[in-house]
Amino acid sequence: MCDFCAFYRKAGDEDAYVLPREELYKKIEETIEVGGDQILLQGGNHPRLKLVWYEELFCDLRAKYPQVNLHALSASEIWHIHKISKLPLVDALKRLKAAGMGSLPGGGAEILDDRTRSKISKLKGSWRDWMNVMQTAHTLGMNTTATMVIGFGESMEERALHLLRVRDAQDECL
Repeated sequence: MCDFCAFYRKAGDEDAYVLPREELYKKIEETIEVGGDQILLQGGNHPRLKLVWYEELFCDLRAKYPQVNLHALSASEIWHIHKISKLPLVDALKRLKAAGMGSLPGGGAEILDDRTRSKISKLKGSWRDWMNVMQTAHTLGMNTTATMVIGFGESMEERALHLLRVRDAQDECL
């Protein structure tokens, strides 16, 4: 759960949904029409969608739009997929990459400190889980980004720690 996410839904909520592929196609085509070459795909930690569902989606999108980078799945989503699919993290990421995932967005980082994370995004895992996904992606040659959300009672020290943890991970990639 994320206290500030407008998209979070519980299993069985009346307004929970999975976007139909035809609607995804339309959004990607609109992006291409205005000169875009990358699409951000995130959807949350779905309780039933396993790795094979994402592989099929990415293969489909890659075949249909080979010129578009799939900047897809937050670290939280990948961590969740690897857990429900009962696969090692590196194997799940290898399969997603092989299916067409090009890079990973940094959403879900919030503040890379467990005190604040436990208050605002309990279900997104620890800061170490988030970082493990990103560092594993780096070992596979994938690019990632990192976000930072402030204003939820985190300390200045926690903000600085967040930046240092991102910087340390970047240094490891060099």
